[in-house]
Amino acid sequence: MKPRLLILLLGALGVGLLLYTSKGAEPDDALAEPLTHGTKAADAVQAPPRAQGSRLDAASAPHAESTVLALQARRAPAPRGESGGRLFAATSWAPPPSPPPPPVQPASQAPVAPPLPFVVIGRQNLAGVDQVLLAQGERLLGVRTGTVIDGRYRVDAIGAHALTLVYLPLNQIQQLAIRAAE
Repeated sequence: MKPRLLILLLGALGVGLLLYTSKGAEPDDALAEPLTHGTKAADAVQAPPRAQGSRLDAASAPHAESTVLALQARRAPAPRGESGGRLFAATSWAPPPSPPPPPVQPASQAPVAPPLPFVVIGRQNLAGVDQVLLAQGERLLGVRTGTVIDGRYRVDAIGAHALTLVYLPLNQIQQLAIRAAE
C-alpha cells in the first residue's frame, strides 16, 4: 500500500474515533431552557460570568443562573414600496430623468410642384419659331412658347440652354435643361 493512502486512511480513522468518543461529552439539555411566554426582558436574571474552559454538566444545570429574554412578536411584513419589496433593486441618488419634450410639429411647408415628367429629345427652328421636342413616357410632344400641356404646364420661354415651364396649379416656375447637339 502506498504511504500516502495509508496516511489518509489513518487520518480518517482518527477523526471517526474522535467523533465517536466525544458524542456524549456535552448534553444538549444544559445548553437551552424552555421559555414561557409570560417572561419579559426585565424579569430576566443575569448569569455570573463563567470561566473560559468551564462546562455545564447535567447535575449543575438546574441550579445554574442564566439569562432568558422573551421573544418579540413578529411584525407585519413591509409594504411592497418599502425596503422589503425588492431586495436587489438598483437605487440611485440622482433625480429621475425629466420626461421627453413633446414632439415638435414641423412647420407647414408651402406646396411644391412635382418634378418635371418630360425629357428633351431635340430642338428645331421652323420659319423662325423655336420648337422643342419633349417625351413624356411613350408620348412625344412638340411645344413652343405659350403651349399648355395637359392643363398642368405652360411653356413660358425657350432659351438657348433651358426650357422654362410654369406648373399651373401652384403657379411655380420650373426649368428643363436643353443639351446642345453634338
